[in-house]
Parts: sequence; C-alpha cells; structure tokens
Amino acid sequence: MEEAIKRSGVGSPESEILRHAKEYGFSDKRIAELTGKSETEIRNIRKASGLKPVYKLVDTARRSLPLSRHIFIRPMRDPSIDRKS
Repeated sequence: MEEAIKRSGVGSPESEILRHAKEYGFSDKRIAELTGKSETEIRNIRKASGLKPVYKLVDTARRSLPLSRHIFIRPMRDPSIDRKS
C-alpha cells in the first residue's frame, strides 16, 4: 500500500488511493511523508473528498462484561457508503 501511495502522489480529492489508505488506517501524517506533501495538504484533500471519521462500537467481550468495557473505533470511510443500523 505504501508503494501505491508513493506512486499516486494522492494529488486530488478523487483519488481512490487516498480512500484505500485511510480505510487501511494510514494517518494524514504518514500519507504526507510518503507523498512529499504537507500534512495540511493531505488533510485538505481528504476533507475535499468527503472522507470523515465514522465511530463504531466494538464489543470486545461478547457482551459478557458491562458496556464500559466496549470500545469505539474510528475508521475513515466515505459516509455515503455506510449502512444505517
């Protein structure tokens, strides 16, 4: 994935590589390092592409522990492709 990010340069909001990189958990900072852009540039491209954090509840104990044992994760996804529960 890092090689794909380096090759593409993530130059536009339409970049599929940026979406995939964020889904794989790459930070804006790491993408900036790989592309030679600033973190601010990557953040602006990400925002222009509509990629936003989506918080999801993960049941780490299969409901055998109180809710306080559950955690939230924040994958980056295009909100238009998420299903409503």
